[in-house]
Amino acid sequence: MNPLPEHRKNLKIVTRDGTFQVGQVFAFASLALAYHDRLLHLVRSSDPAEMEDADIVFDAGGRYDPQRRRFDHDRKHRPSERDGVRLGAFGLIWQHLGLLAVSSVCPEIALPTAVAIWRHVDMHLVRPIDAGGHSDPGCPRAPLAGNLNEMNLLRGDDDVSDDAFFNAAGVANALLWRTIATASGDLTSGQAAGSMRRSGYERSPSCHNRCTGARSCRPVAVRMVPATA
Repeated sequence: MNPLPEHRKNLKIVTRDGTFQVGQVFAFASLALAYHDRLLHLVRSSDPAEMEDADIVFDAGGRYDPQRRRFDHDRKHRPSERDGVRLGAFGLIWQHLGLLAVSSVCPEIALPTAVAIWRHVDMHLVRPIDAGGHSDPGCPRAPLAGNLNEMNLLRGDDDVSDDAFFNAAGVANALLWRTIATASGDLTSGQAAGSMRRSGYERSPSCHNRCTGARSCRPVAVRMVPATA
């Protein structure tokens, strides 16, 4: 997938309207982290005309074309699953742009560590949410899914507002950031433990090591607004 031009600081993101799902919200949260240095203008619409000039379309549009940043997980030509769990909206975005999100949160870590964090988040957050969206058996569900789904009810089932979506996306963004930062701390402490064992020390890594690893991640001020703003 070709990178977006650096000069393009305002990105138009389109996703389907109506009642949102947890995977859709986390997919947008992933985009917000991946493109934290851009202003994301979100359009929630099923109108093909809105998608024509969009920089990214996800969970809508009937197309899976990563080169053109079209990510509809309901298409038959999409990557269908990994390890028995079907890819949902979150899984598709994480597969293609999750590493960029990790690097945005933890810009100083080496690529192998970033890949390890990406895999950790995929296993412990992305897959359970994808599994819940598809009712796949054999995979644990994300316990927070029901709470975010209930945010649809803020304005009634028939009128799910952009405010409700953005409120849910804010929660998802904070949880995703925390999961990445915690994984960074865990991996850093594990590397420290391996180094100590190789040096003849058997003691466990201190909390300082883990916290130092987490501090290598930075708070990310994401910028996302409804397209009408």
